[in-house]
Amino acid sequence: MVTSTDRLARNTRDLLNILHAVREAGARFRSMVDTTSQFAKVIIAVLGVAASYERHRVTERTAAGRVQAKARGLKFGRRAALTPHQQAEALQRLDAGDAQRTVAALLGVDQATISRLYRRKG
Repeated sequence: MVTSTDRLARNTRDLLNILHAVREAGARFRSMVDTTSQFAKVIIAVLGVAASYERHRVTERTAAGRVQAKARGLKFGRRAALTPHQQAEALQRLDAGDAQRTVAALLGVDQATISRLYRRKG
């Protein structure tokens, strides 16, 4: 069950190849349009082009939204595991001679987090 042709295929060629494979397997593709006539094949091709165009537009809108969000100051990715204050405290403890594993346990993070923080400092 496919709710939209853009969910079935990425472009017109894929759509036509999928429909051909369905027919070759002895199955039928049911649609609001009878897909066995030549006219239906034209309609399917047009729907494929429309689906491909819409997929392209969605990609463009998503990219534009990301640019706008970044312009507003939104940061992408994971949040930092440690606040700036915790980072400073971790670096002080490391400079004082505490082991990375000890500092990590104290702050409730993985030792790799402390290791990355220490490498960035250097």
